[in-house]
Amino acid sequence: MKKLTYARQILLGLILLSLGHLLSWVTGWQYFQNLGWIAYGLLFLVHPVWLESATQNPHIKTYVRIAGAVVILIGLMLRVGGEDDYLQRHISEAIGVDVSAGTVESHYDDHGGFQGEGTGYAVLAFNDEDLEQGIASPGGWKKLPLTDNLQTLIYGTRTETTATGPFIGVTFPKVEEGYWYFYDRQGQTDSDEQVLSRNSYNYTFAIYDSVNNRLYFCEYDT
Repeated sequence: MKKLTYARQILLGLILLSLGHLLSWVTGWQYFQNLGWIAYGLLFLVHPVWLESATQNPHIKTYVRIAGAVVILIGLMLRVGGEDDYLQRHISEAIGVDVSAGTVESHYDDHGGFQGEGTGYAVLAFNDEDLEQGIASPGGWKKLPLTDNLQTLIYGTRTETTATGPFIGVTFPKVEEGYWYFYDRQGQTDSDEQVLSRNSYNYTFAIYDSVNNRLYFCEYDT
């Protein structure tokens, strides 16, 4: 095994950093980037190496270890936006509209378990009408109001004697002006005709409030 020289250790550290960034980009878990920095710092804390020109300095080993500790501290304190970036890419792919210009105001996802059941929900804010222009073009989005089936699915329907729905894991705000998107992942269709006849649900729903420039997005699986 070749000796881990200064040059090789620098290269190994850069590989670890790149791997952390790549994993963060792919998974959306931004802490992979933090782990890359921490691993880089640990390399020099545990195995201090330096340029030959610095060999004459009697304190060089201590300085290198201090530098490694500083890099570890950077890794512990670093805060990056990978998670939001991944979420925006995922939503863009799910609804067919680029939402990268938006700001994630809130988000949670409790999917888990053997069957992957759960609810993923996000609210994105926009500063202008750029998103609405993309939504208004052909691509699965429709102008409000909702169909009767989706009204029952998302908000529920009430009469004097009966109450049906909603069949979703979150409470959507009432939106008067805007557009909606629906995709039944179980039936692999954008039609809502059969969705209420099933015993389980796997669908994607989004609604855009064109008055307040807010996008509400949900993936629901039971």
